[in-house]
Amino acid sequence: MLCLDDATADTLERLALPGIEPLRLAALEAAHPELLEARANRSRVEYYFTCTPTLIRHLLAATPPGESLMYLDADLYFFSDPEPIDQELAGHSILIVGHRFTAALRGLEEHGIYNVGLLGFVNDANARACLEWWSARCIEWCYDRVEPERFADQKYLDQ
Repeated sequence: MLCLDDATADTLERLALPGIEPLRLAALEAAHPELLEARANRSRVEYYFTCTPTLIRHLLAATPPGESLMYLDADLYFFSDPEPIDQELAGHSILIVGHRFTAALRGLEEHGIYNVGLLGFVNDANARACLEWWSARCIEWCYDRVEPERFADQKYLDQ
């Protein structure tokens, strides 16, 4: 779990919850110093968006080859066993979920047709190449505004 502040990291370390390994933002930045350059010209939320693909890339590097990794935003909650999500990823390198906007909300697609909130990656060459590309794009440009082909970390997923 990426801890965006020390208070969160301290609390999670103290709680020592099973299955939770806190990762301090400073540790991610130390491993990927290109993040610090991006941090200098982004708002807080833009910087957090910038970190997403680098975090996933960082964690995937520690995942055994052929094994999968799921990225979840903190605001997600499962009401049942998430195993069907793993089954959807089986046999593929990447799992990506569309927003599936209704016709009335189709205009929101300017922010991207896919949602960053739940993503799956298998540690293979395809997933690693995708994450390298996405991470590099977010280091170059990741702002909370819509531009052609870009919006935060999300619109890149359309590609």
